Amino acid sequence: MLKSNFENYPKGERSFRMLVDFLGHGIFNSDGEEWKCQRKQASYEFSKRSLRNFMVDTVQSEIAHRLLPLLRRAGEKGETMDLQSVLERFAFDSICKVVFDEDPAVKKLLDIGSERRLRELLAVVHGYAMQDIVTNYLVAGRESTSSALTWFFWILSTRPDVMHYLHAAVTESMRLYPPVPMDTQSCLEDDTMPDGTFVGKGWFVTYSAYAMGRLEDIWGRDCNEYKPERWLENGVFNPESPFRFPVFHAGPRMCLGKEMAYVQMKSIVACVVERFEIDVVGKEKTPEHVLSLTLRMKGGLPIKVKEKVKQCC
Repeated sequence: MLKSNFENYPKGERSFRMLVDFLGHGIFNSDGEEWKCQRKQASYEFSKRSLRNFMVDTVQSEIAHRLLPLLRRAGEKGETMDLQSVLERFAFDSICKVVFDEDPAVKKLLDIGSERRLRELLAVVHGYAMQDIVTNYLVAGRESTSSALTWFFWILSTRPDVMHYLHAAVTESMRLYPPVPMDTQSCLEDDTMPDGTFVGKGWFVTYSAYAMGRLEDIWGRDCNEYKPERWLENGVFNPESPFRFPVFHAGPRMCLGKEMAYVQMKSIVACVVERFEIDVVGKEKTPEHVLSLTLRMKGGLPIKVKEKVKQCC
C-alpha cells in the first residue's frame, strides 16, 4: 500500500473532493503525474542547505522573541494557558516564514487568542499563488547566514548523548500521539495483501498510525508506556522502520519536512524544559483526543508555568 504496490493505492477521488477547497491540487491532495512533478520539485528544494539554515534561524527567533517571553509573562502572572493553541500558532508562524518568506503580520501572534484573526491570516496565506512562493523564495534559493555558534549546534557537537536522548524523547511522544493519526487510500485494482487479505477494486484502505503505536505485536507489552530509551542502543538513537513507525508516512510519500519538524520539536523542548517548570491543570483527568485530520486534545492542554531559578556558577 505504501511501497511495493504504491501505484495501486492513490489518494483517490473521495479524498480529493473532501480536501480540494483547503488543499487544492497541491502535493498533499494529488495523485499520478501531477503528484510526481510536485514531489520532484519539492524534494530538490528541501535538500538545499539554505532552506534548512533559514528554518533553524526562524525557529530560533520565534522561540527567543515570542515563545519564551510569552511563557515568562504567563508564569509571572500565574495565568493558565493553552499549550496546544500556543504550539499550533508557533508552527503556523514558523511555516509561513519558511514557505512564504512572510511573517504572518502579527508580532504578537502568540499573544492573540482571537480565532477570527487566525482565520483571517489563514485566508491571506491561502491566497498566495504558488508561482509567487517559488519565485520569492524556493527557486531564488534564498541564502541565510545561520549562526554557527548557537546553543543547539553547540550541544550537537559537544554533547551527542543529550541530543540522542532528546531525539528519542520527541520520537517516543510521536509514537503515542502521531500528528496525523490515520491515512486512507483507494484501491484501483483487486489486490491481495502479504498476509493474504483480499482488497477489492473500489475499496478504501486505512492504516492508523495512532493504533499502530499501541500494538503489543509491534512494540511489546510496554507499548502504552512512555519510554524514550526504547529508541536508544548504547546511548545512540536507533530509528525504526517507517513502515512500523509511519508517523511521517513511508515509501514514496514519506514526509519531506521530517527533519525540519524534528528541528522545531527538539528546539522547543530543549529551550522550554531548561527554563520552565510545567504543570498540567487537571492532570488527574486523562485528556480526550479528537480524531480528525490532525490529532488534537479536546479542550486543549491547559498548563501553568513557573520559571526555574537560575543557578549561580
